[in-house]
Amino acid sequence: MSAAAQQPDRPYAIVPTAHAAATSTSTSETSHPVHKGIHDTMRYGPRSLAFETASNSSGAGGGVHPLQNRLEQWDETRDRLNLNLQRNMYGLGAPLRLLMDRRIASYNPHFPSRQVSNFHLDILNGRDESIEPVDFLPSEIGSEIVDIHAQMEKKHKI
Repeated sequence: MSAAAQQPDRPYAIVPTAHAAATSTSTSETSHPVHKGIHDTMRYGPRSLAFETASNSSGAGGGVHPLQNRLEQWDETRDRLNLNLQRNMYGLGAPLRLLMDRRIASYNPHFPSRQVSNFHLDILNGRDESIEPVDFLPSEIGSEIVDIHAQMEKKHKI
């Protein structure tokens, strides 16, 4: 599920939310069905802060730090805000054209297995004024050696 579907009521959010779900557990949720107010250790395990934190955040990503969610959704939230502002100022055509231009710029028909620098897409995404290590250091770590001939045969179904 995308973040836009998770946060439809925050179209002008500048900072992403810290958690995707609530993070509180009460004693009534873990109480014994017959003896109300007493923690049921056999069903919910020993009552500890670590257990409650792990069980609460299992639906929100498995015990992640609140800052991690914000960092992962930072670019998406900024992009959604910019598209909403463009829609309000220039009409629906401006964000649609920008999204169409991004899709066209990200299309690479020549070598599908080869990742190349895409300066056009960087300009459309607003990353043309920042310099990151990916821009000047080749990242060969974790990439396998690909056979370009086999990839082109697969693409053209030869």
